[in-house]
Amino acid sequence: MVQFIPKELAQQKILPIIIEMHGDDNVDVRIGITKTMGTYMRTVGLESVQVLHTYLKTLFNDSKWRVRCQALDTIVEVVNHYQNLDNF
Repeated sequence: MVQFIPKELAQQKILPIIIEMHGDDNVDVRIGITKTMGTYMRTVGLESVQVLHTYLKTLFNDSKWRVRCQALDTIVEVVNHYQNLDNF
């Protein structure tokens, strides 16, 4: 059975890991964390976009094209989800 964690617990436990991992040296880790950011922002709520948009912009300017591509995909997914460009 799947158990869901409360929003507050996600903000306390998952958000610091996302922030820490966005600067990892491994390209695959940065790609994975970029995908995770999108899921997190869509799941936790609009306030998470305000917290993570700076980190996502950093990944959008990454030296590796695959990371930049995933960052763009994530931005598009989040914007489509909220139908709002103001946070980006």
